[in-house]
Amino acid sequence: MKKISKYLAFLIAVIMIFSISPVKSLAASRISGTSISSVARTKDTVKVTWKKNSKITGYYVQIATNSKFKKAKTYKVTKSSTTSLKISKLTPNKRYYVRVRTYKGKSKSSWSKSKSVTTRFANLTGLKVETGFSDDKAKVSWNKVSNASGYQIKYSEYKNYKDAKTIDRKST
Repeated sequence: MKKISKYLAFLIAVIMIFSISPVKSLAASRISGTSISSVARTKDTVKVTWKKNSKITGYYVQIATNSKFKKAKTYKVTKSSTTSLKISKLTPNKRYYVRVRTYKGKSKSSWSKSKSVTTRFANLTGLKVETGFSDDKAKVSWNKVSNASGYQIKYSEYKNYKDAKTIDRKST
């Protein structure tokens, strides 16, 4: 009987401690999020646009080269009125994943659904066409484009590329 009363006293003490200590409401810490409206791209930039949420302090935008966002870069947008961010100095012809979340004070929303985007190819430079070898031959060369896995050359006798032929090459 003494053992039961000791356990009962201990249980009552534990219950009293938990009922006295403040419990933070989970509902109070949740804030509304946002969603991505559009993602625009160039050869080395991505512009992310999202829906405005005026009940928050700002936004976090993440970009990564994998869908799990490992080694992601995070940008902080400190105005709730800002609804887009341009991220530059990216690699041409590379797939990126972006997502957005809101924050207010120390509270953060969950991340938006991510979107993927592939930056455009870099511009081809140094194009040279040498003719005069014979009636049916020409030499074509150009500067290497970083991150390109190959090149495609289209040629035709006609300006409108009627009956055009295509050559695939791995190098310049």
